[in-house]
Amino acid sequence: MIHRNKFLIAATIGLCSTALSSGASLSISGNNFNTLMDSADNPLAAGSILQVGYFLGIDTETADPGAFGKTQWDTFTALTGPFSLNTSLTAVTENLGGPFPPAIYRLDMTIDDESADANAKTFPPFASLIGIRVFDTTDPSAIGSADYNTATSRQDSWTATGPDGVGGTGVVLGMAGGGTATNPDLFWEFNSSPFQTVAIPEPSSSLSLLLGVGLLLGARRRK
Repeated sequence: MIHRNKFLIAATIGLCSTALSSGASLSISGNNFNTLMDSADNPLAAGSILQVGYFLGIDTETADPGAFGKTQWDTFTALTGPFSLNTSLTAVTENLGGPFPPAIYRLDMTIDDESADANAKTFPPFASLIGIRVFDTTDPSAIGSADYNTATSRQDSWTATGPDGVGGTGVVLGMAGGGTATNPDLFWEFNSSPFQTVAIPEPSSSLSLLLGVGLLLGARRRK
């Protein structure tokens, strides 16, 4: 059985309340034009859920994603998407048609501490290594048991060093065309299956713990 601890919300409440000057923001962008596949080698359905997140407690100065084991991957903490620190910020796979392959993504989100939306203003600790988790489901309530895979990179653009213009320039989470074989800086949690979700033998036991995440988030929202 593959154990998953996707969110680590409770453990991050204190870390994510770092004081920042008013008007701080963090942009999240980047494209992937490689088809994201399910465990049966079929393109993921349009609208399959993505989470952007950070790796809690990972030192960005010494981190080597190529050497990550289960302990390091389990520190992934969702910044965007269902059951995340910023649930109003969402990203899903797309089928654009024409010359584009199916099941790709285009990211364009901003965490902003002056947002009128309380669910779009929580930053990661700075500096943090950023990653993307891909789920084989379009149902937000099903991500606790869905097949998934997680990617990160040692490229500088995958590290959140600070708010935009205040020690940072945003994060750009692109994946080079051709896949991991031609992008040695891109690493997957299940690295033998790049750009593909991995079948999970049993539903995760963590989903029930996530149902109260709204209450936890309310305890440390920026005022």
